[in-house]
Amino acid sequence: MSLNALSWYITGILALLFLVASAITYAPGIEVFGFAVSIAALCGAVIGVFISLYLGRLPREHWVHRSRSVRRAFAAAAIGLTILLLLVG
Repeated sequence: MSLNALSWYITGILALLFLVASAITYAPGIEVFGFAVSIAALCGAVIGVFISLYLGRLPREHWVHRSRSVRRAFAAAAIGLTILLLLVG
């Protein structure tokens, strides 16, 4: 999977996490936690859109697209966010 596709996948997962976190009813006393999770996921999704657009504009020969460590970091983030979404949803 390309780095650009991984970044769009992460952005989509963060957007879904925002929707799931905003739809959950939290117990009294921890409503602030639910609001904070929703806002953090929304901010992550917005930042992800900008990163995805930036990566899409870079040429294929750029070092970011060839770096295995960057690709592994994006893959780890994608796997971690998918597991988080499965646990929350």
